[in-house]
Amino acid sequence: MEIGLMKKDYKILRKTGRLCDGNERGAGTIYHVVKNGVALCGTKPGRLSDWSFWEGQQVTCVRCLKKLKNTNSIVK
Repeated sequence: MEIGLMKKDYKILRKTGRLCDGNERGAGTIYHVVKNGVALCGTKPGRLSDWSFWEGQQVTCVRCLKKLKNTNSIVK
């Protein structure tokens, strides 16, 4: 799902590190909506990881998508 919100405030990022892609749990790569280093769903990178430098095109985190819908942001 693409987001059409204030691009200056949010970024679509994934975590880096050993468990960054979620494949260990069968979830694939999870992209979050990140503002000021914290995702809308509340997750943060672990102590040995960080947010990726490359931005994604679609948000795949279910919890982030729910928070987006609950705010007044535009979700396409």
